[in-house]
Amino acid sequence: MSALLRRLIALAITLWAVHLTTFLLLRAAKGGPFDEARSLPPEVEVQLRAEFHLDDPLLQQYLRALVGALRGDFGPSLRYREVRVTEILGDALPVSLGLGLGALVLALLLGIPAGLYAALAQRGPVDGLIRALATLLLSVPNFVIAGLAIAWFSFGLGWFPPAGGHGLSSFVLPCICLALPTAAQLTRLSRSAALEVIDGEGPRAALARGLEPNQVRSQHVLKPALAPILAFLGPTSAALLTGSLVIEQVFALPGLGTHFVQAALNRDYTLAVGITVCYTALLGALTLLADWAMSRVDPRVEALSG
Repeated sequence: MSALLRRLIALAITLWAVHLTTFLLLRAAKGGPFDEARSLPPEVEVQLRAEFHLDDPLLQQYLRALVGALRGDFGPSLRYREVRVTEILGDALPVSLGLGLGALVLALLLGIPAGLYAALAQRGPVDGLIRALATLLLSVPNFVIAGLAIAWFSFGLGWFPPAGGHGLSSFVLPCICLALPTAAQLTRLSRSAALEVIDGEGPRAALARGLEPNQVRSQHVLKPALAPILAFLGPTSAALLTGSLVIEQVFALPGLGTHFVQAALNRDYTLAVGITVCYTALLGALTLLADWAMSRVDPRVEALSG
C-alpha cells in the first residue's frame, strides 16, 4: 500500500470521526434549534421537529446525516429555512478562501524574506529589530490588531471600510490583520531553519568552489530551510484559507467563521456539522499537499507516491 493511499484512508477515517463527534456533541448540548420559537403553539413546534426528523431515534438521525454527508449533502439548515447547508457553504467558502489566500500570500511575502535576512544579519541590530517585531506581533491578539487597524485606517484616515462592504477594499484590513501573526511565525521559523544550515559544510564548500554568494544562499541555504517552513504551512494554510473566526466577526464578513459561530449559538446542527467537516477536509488536503512539497524539497522525507 502506497504512502498516499494510507494517508487518504487515514483522512477518510478522520473525517468520519469528526462528523460523528460533532454530531454527538451538538445533540448533547443544552437547548435546541427551535428554542427561540417558544411563543409558537406547541403543535407548530412538534411539526417543525417532525419536519427535520429531530424526533427520530438518535441512531437513525445519525445514519441519515452520514448517508447525506457521503453524498455531499448535509441537509437543510435548521436556522435558515428552506436553505441547504451546501448553499450556505457555497456562498461562504469563497469569502473565507479569498480572505485566507490574501493573508497567506502577504504572510509569505513578509515572513520568509524577513527571517532569511535576519539569519544573514545574525546578532546584528537588524536581526534584533526583526526578532523583537516578530515577538510583538505574536504577543498581541488578533482582535487587538484588528481594533487598532480599524481605529487608525478606517475611522482616523478613512482609507478602508471598517466592516462589511464589498470589493477589494473591504478585504485589505482583514487580510493584513490575519497575515501579521502568521508572518511573525514564518519569520522566526525561517530564521531558525536558515541558521541551522547557513554555517554548515554545504555553504562553506560551495563558497570554496567559487560560487557566488547569491547562488549559495538560494541553492544551499534557502532550499534546505524550506522543509520546516512547508511543514508549518500545511495546517496554517488551512487555518488561513478557511478564514478566522475572530477576524470575520470583527469585520462582519459572511465567511465560514461567521456562519460557524452563528450555527453554534443557534444550535443549527446541520450547518455546524457541515462547516466542521469542511474545515477538517481542507486541513487534511492542505497537509497532504505540504507533505508532498516537503518530499520534493527534502529527499529525507518519504514521498507520498512511494
